[in-house]
Amino acid sequence: MLDLEYLKNSKHFDHIFMKKGDIIFDTGALDDNLYIVVTGKVSVEKYTTIERKETKVLAVLKEGGVFGEASITSFLPKDVKTSALEDTSLLRIDGKQGIRTFITKDPVKGLELLKYIIALTNKRLLLANEQIIANYEMNKTILEIDKIDNQSIFRLIDKFKYIIGCDYILYFKSNPFLPNYTALFYDTRKEAMISSDPFELEGTDLKVDEIKIPLGKSNIVSKLNIGNRVLGFIVCGREKKEFLENDIKNINSIITGLSGIINQKSFLDEERLKGFIKGYD
Repeated sequence: MLDLEYLKNSKHFDHIFMKKGDIIFDTGALDDNLYIVVTGKVSVEKYTTIERKETKVLAVLKEGGVFGEASITSFLPKDVKTSALEDTSLLRIDGKQGIRTFITKDPVKGLELLKYIIALTNKRLLLANEQIIANYEMNKTILEIDKIDNQSIFRLIDKFKYIIGCDYILYFKSNPFLPNYTALFYDTRKEAMISSDPFELEGTDLKVDEIKIPLGKSNIVSKLNIGNRVLGFIVCGREKKEFLENDIKNINSIITGLSGIINQKSFLDEERLKGFIKGYD
């Protein structure tokens, strides 16, 4: 762990303060600084559209979190956006000359900082590899689907449960035309499909305390959606163990592909319904 108090009192670092919502640097910025989070939270995000209207959260950094470390060796513009999720204090140092001077003047603490950055980078690479493997396993299963129906959706959810390593998954299905209503459609703890009565949500998201069936110790609720079209919710649960940060990242990553398949199933259902109504007329 870094000695943040020591670094705060070091003349080599600037101690800066950001208000909630402040952008530290944006995609494309030429920022050659290394940052360390002292207090607060920083969101690291990637734009998902050319217009830069939507982003995907890659990480949320807390006390001791480091970002901008690529500035030590690179002169390239930033490829992510970083902003303060709450009032946040940071330590800032120039990633090239600043770091070089710090190591020269204070070799013990300088070496500690470099070892810390290397350890963090290695951890991020390992977690990224886990995410790649999780997505590969899920995508492989999706490509093996020859018919999109309820059974294939349930098999995907069963595979999802295996990949994440949770004890159960609940699938709540929503009607795109009534986004404030949802109903339990599948529970991996049961052998057959479930179809409960729809119930109205307090808002636009499903909350754990709105689920009126037994749950384990830890539960992660994820929205299934394509743009503004709400398809339902997935609840990943564990009876005893807590979900780790990378578990949540893997869940969020896999949810995207699962949403796509469920959206196709919803579209096919709507087309069949239109055909039935047209034939009835």
